[in-house]
Amino acid sequence: MKLGAQQELFMENLPYLILKAHELGFKVRGGDLFRDPRATYGSRSSKHHRKLAIDLNLFHRGKYVTDGTVHQGLGEWWESQGGIWGGRFEDGNHYEAPDNGLWVPHLDGEPLVPHPLRDADILTVPVGEGDETCPDLRCANPNCPVHGFYNKEPEK
Repeated sequence: MKLGAQQELFMENLPYLILKAHELGFKVRGGDLFRDPRATYGSRSSKHHRKLAIDLNLFHRGKYVTDGTVHQGLGEWWESQGGIWGGRFEDGNHYEAPDNGLWVPHLDGEPLVPHPLRDADILTVPVGEGDETCPDLRCANPNCPVHGFYNKEPEK
């Protein structure tokens, strides 16, 4: 598979990873996606150089999570989708595309996490009383059936 096609598949699957992190109660900030080959840190063979890896910085209740083991649930889910999780090589916030872009096929042909833009009409989803609707994915309404999980406290 050509590099461009691998990059496109990685980008297509990345939103599911971010949605899963939100489902697990985290806020997400992006770290390295593309690493300039002139960078003096990281491995020379890193998939960051080919835009096939990303570092995700997780936040819980406003605090940056520095313990890479906290990524384990998300990392194992990513692996179940065919991705490679850096926690297996002491880089807990690192998520990368599988070698040769070979993602795990799903029995029904659909990903495990619904994609809000593909699976819901976010411009017409009712979010409260009256004619209120949700205009985008940054919805802060805790009653929104599509995006309400953004404001919910994580389960303990």
